[in-house]
Amino acid sequence: MTPVIAAGDLAVEEDALYVVAMVDPDAPSAAEPSSAEVRHYLVGNVNSTLMTEGRFDANLVDEITPFKNPSPPEDSGYHRYTQLVYKQPAGAIQFEPLDNSVIIGWNVTAFAEQYGLGDPVGSQYFTTQYECSDYHTQCGGGVNAEAPICCSTEVNEAAQCFKQNDYYYQCLDACPDEDNWDCNNGSN
Repeated sequence: MTPVIAAGDLAVEEDALYVVAMVDPDAPSAAEPSSAEVRHYLVGNVNSTLMTEGRFDANLVDEITPFKNPSPPEDSGYHRYTQLVYKQPAGAIQFEPLDNSVIIGWNVTAFAEQYGLGDPVGSQYFTTQYECSDYHTQCGGGVNAEAPICCSTEVNEAAQCFKQNDYYYQCLDACPDEDNWDCNNGSN
């Protein structure tokens, strides 16, 4: 799964290549960002067509860090998830691999300096905070596969998070009767 990060009003140059980064500068909280920045997504060598569409197929770009869902810790308040676009100075770049098991404490500015990217040519952000998922909505998957987030018991006190596969969990009151749910295969 990758996010859609469309260029919007950004004047994309036809023959240019771009780097797109998504970081959380508010880790573990905006009040005390001692673990900032958290690298949630990083792609390079994005051509103008893909940049305009905002869909970065890992087969068509250099996916340096695969997308990691925003997942602010409980009681940490709102986090800004910032998407930055850099124009690559002169064609394709051979990026050094990053250790994607360590995404905390990364510095997007230092990365941009390392590759001579200059200042961002575009940016946007959204905010989110830790919340329990509503009944009948997705409660985990992707990076949340190992630790599904909670289900709100406001609508249904029996709601719990059931796993269908590594990318999809759902808040339900009971295990679905279909075979493709882990709870029907002796695990959850």
